[in-house]
Amino acid sequence: MGVILSSLFSEAKGGLNNIIIYTVKGQVRIRSKSLVFRDKKSPKQLLQRGKLKGALGLYQHLDSAFTAAWKEESQKTIMNACNLFIQNNIRNINTEGTIEDPAQLKISIGTLPLPSGIQMREAGEDEILVTWNFDSMQYTTEQYDDLLQIGVYGKWNNDDEKDKECIYYLRAARANRSEGQCRFSLSAFRAPLHFYACFKSLYTHEYSDSVYLGSK
Repeated sequence: MGVILSSLFSEAKGGLNNIIIYTVKGQVRIRSKSLVFRDKKSPKQLLQRGKLKGALGLYQHLDSAFTAAWKEESQKTIMNACNLFIQNNIRNINTEGTIEDPAQLKISIGTLPLPSGIQMREAGEDEILVTWNFDSMQYTTEQYDDLLQIGVYGKWNNDDEKDKECIYYLRAARANRSEGQCRFSLSAFRAPLHFYACFKSLYTHEYSDSVYLGSK
């Protein structure tokens, strides 16, 4: 950077070829344009863009029963629901939109409490039983009625997009928090499958964080 003292350039500004003239605090200054540019297609940047695209694709295949949780929580931030989902999951999603560690995926977010001891086990052919501890002293009366929501990451048996895994809301798996258990069928899905659970308030738009139940 140079400083021009001559009055001939007192009104000068702008650029010519690789020279830029500008004024700062009454001084006319001159500098050359940078001829070195950062490569926006470096392997690291391309990887990040690929992961971003993959995370966006997964959000677009997230059932609306769970995107509602992200929309609700995003109202407390400056982000929209999709960006909040990506922020929480991008490190765990590859460039193809596939989850690298299913146990780390978060399909819902919120402030409702999760029960202790929540677990999943097989309960017969193509049937699953989810159980959890219910201690009435830990919850408000309204929270007794919180609805269990089961998410399944995998493919439908009749899915036309044979190679695309989605996160489905298993509407047949319905139970209130106070029931302490829920049984459901898996006949509509193709293995391998990953299972998640969260709770939603019956009376408000509040959700809990999701928890990973396991795979089958």
